[in-house]
Amino acid sequence: MEGAMDALSKICEDIPQVLDLDVPGLAERPINIFLPRLLQLFQSPHASLRKLSLGSVNQYIMPMPGALYVSMDEYLQGLFVLANDPAPEVRKLVCAAFVQLIEVRPSFLEVGSFVC
Repeated sequence: MEGAMDALSKICEDIPQVLDLDVPGLAERPINIFLPRLLQLFQSPHASLRKLSLGSVNQYIMPMPGALYVSMDEYLQGLFVLANDPAPEVRKLVCAAFVQLIEVRPSFLEVGSFVC
């Protein structure tokens, strides 16, 4: 599973827009399928999977596809949980996510804009 996540992470890092395109033969865009699963992996008992899933989702903060926009409450809840992660590399990615969110969509972090 770690190998598959590593490959997906590299795709998200190098060419994130590819997963947010319509693909002939698929009912949904790939990001709509992958994003809920990536968010679930925030709760993995394996630090490497938490790190890879968070790093993958973070690649979509700047382009902000609709799938992430509608899942923002869940994403933010996951970030707040991961802020206390025992793995320093995961906490570093949480900080990077908050910095990007402040740059792109500060309204998401305003008090009362999401449910904890």
